Amino acid sequence: MATYTIQIPGGQLSDKRKAALPEAVKDAHATTTGAPRELTQATVLEIASACFWLHGTPLECHQIFVHGFVASDAEHSHGPVLREAVASAVANAADYERGSVVVTISEVSPDKMRPGSPNR
Repeated sequence: MATYTIQIPGGQLSDKRKAALPEAVKDAHATTTGAPRELTQATVLEIASACFWLHGTPLECHQIFVHGFVASDAEHSHGPVLREAVASAVANAADYERGSVVVTISEVSPDKMRPGSPNR
């Protein structure tokens, strides 16, 4: 299972665009990794302006930040390709420029991604 959090700037996207974001992420993840679409979850968090700080200075938010936790092992990393696919899909769904979407992916071993698995 993959989990994504999509942080969007407050008041800048319509409800229709907000609803499209998780679907775009699920599609990009499934297309890139081959994982079943229904095993990906995505949450949208709307964040008030100036809630992001960079080097001690508040950012005027015109960026979308996406962070994903995905199951991967050393032999099957999709990192760079998946980041680009998710960023492009989110930019398209939000009608943002690609450069305004920042995506990070944390690849976690599959045994750590199972519900109820101990952290070791």
